[in-house]
Amino acid sequence: MQNFILLIFTSLFLFSCAKPDELVCQEAKEEAKYHLTKENCSKAFSALSNACGSDDSEYIALQASAYGCRANYSELDLFDLDIDNINSSSLLSSLASLSSSNETQADSTEFVALQSAIQTILTATSGNPSANTRKTEFGTDNGDDLNFQALFMITVQLGKYFAYYGNADNLGNKGSGSLGNTCIYSYTNADAIDWITSTAPDTGTCVNATGSEGSDDLEAPVTSTEVTTRLCEGIILFNNFMDILGNVDLTDSIYGDLSSVKTAVDALYTTAIAAENTAYSTATISTVKDIRLQSDCEALTTEQIEKYFAIFFESIYL
Repeated sequence: MQNFILLIFTSLFLFSCAKPDELVCQEAKEEAKYHLTKENCSKAFSALSNACGSDDSEYIALQASAYGCRANYSELDLFDLDIDNINSSSLLSSLASLSSSNETQADSTEFVALQSAIQTILTATSGNPSANTRKTEFGTDNGDDLNFQALFMITVQLGKYFAYYGNADNLGNKGSGSLGNTCIYSYTNADAIDWITSTAPDTGTCVNATGSEGSDDLEAPVTSTEVTTRLCEGIILFNNFMDILGNVDLTDSIYGDLSSVKTAVDALYTTAIAAENTAYSTATISTVKDIRLQSDCEALTTEQIEKYFAIFFESIYL
């Protein structure tokens, strides 16, 4: 009997000393914030390990920030050094010219870490990611906090992506760097080749398509699976960039020309869709531009991905 009573009191004591899940989560978030201010990325990750639920927007934001820490990403640097250089009329070139667009290899540690940060936010909700879904899931204010965090990270990542695969020089000009390629990709699809060599009004330095003009990191001996992953990273980054731009308030002057990008690119989409329909009677651009999930992009055919890059990206990145 005494042992039974002792067991009850011991259980009650342990239960009363246990921290509620909410307190554990809050303490983890505060600890992670502290480590992030010290740029101690590993300790921030350790603090956040399985501490909160997937419905906690602040927890998601801190996880993304921890990956951003690994990537040496700085939102302050984006605004202090680069935001005024973004130009809606030459978007990809201006992004490729940012001070952070300094990749020297495919899938660098920093690039992969920033990609993980972005994906942490994009995949926080189910289905095709969207800014409005995040607002619905987490509330308008919390959803928009995640939207802006993703937007600024994607802005930097797009610059890294197109500067490297587009072989940009310091001014962001495609095909003018030291890597040798004049196009982003080495095209083999008949419509893509026709667009580059005959139909397109302007594709900058990408004027030939013999199968060898693209980035070495987007062709054999790189596996076809890895090539598709890398191509789709560009598509998914850009499509989510456009979705967020259309669903957040950018009227404050601190955002510079980002506020004009959506209107400018929508006009480019309209032109590309009409040109594709006239030349090839297909609807690749209008289909692919609304895909915002990496796995959905990777399920596309090689022909669809090639045509999107040739007709859209090569034409707006000069």
